[in-house]
Amino acid sequence: MTGPVHLGRLWTNGEPYLALDSIHVPAWRGFTDDTYNTLVVPLPYTESAVTFEAGRAGVVGTDGVVGDEGWLEVFRTAPNQIVVVQASGRWPYRDLLVACLAHPADDDDRDGGVFEVTSGYLVILNAAMDGTGQYSGELRPAVAGEIPGEVADRSGAADLAGLIIEAEPGSYHVITRWFTALDDENSFARWTLRHDG
Repeated sequence: MTGPVHLGRLWTNGEPYLALDSIHVPAWRGFTDDTYNTLVVPLPYTESAVTFEAGRAGVVGTDGVVGDEGWLEVFRTAPNQIVVVQASGRWPYRDLLVACLAHPADDDDRDGGVFEVTSGYLVILNAAMDGTGQYSGELRPAVAGEIPGEVADRSGAADLAGLIIEAEPGSYHVITRWFTALDDENSFARWTLRHDG
């Protein structure tokens, strides 16, 4: 791979997403068991993983300073590394995303949580929904593509609960970069899911 590959985009109204092994998706009951409000909402920003009945999940938090709502863009930046970017600004959208992905990782928070993937598939799932059933949404397989050139409207976004991504089995470490200003009008937050073996 020669550069970042776009895997898909997810809409947030401020809700964080979970990164978890696909085998644990049916056990997540963010809505019906109120697990979202009891486990995820109270998490301090310094915590980037949560333990629930089936195991552990990484937390992709969203940053209210970058934006109260909007797209989370999901990329594969290395064979065993997934990066989620939340960006806002006036630059052309593709240029903004390229700058977010290229920003140095020196000050990223590397003390984040760890979760396991055993199935070969990692799911990024809206934490406020259930993994399956009446209060779940569509999980769509990731599709490799180019870095988006436009923000685009949110048509159909409400029905998409998450992405299914092929992932090397093993431990994944959540590395977080909260609000970062590129200049006076452009900013981003970034979550890196790094395979640690």
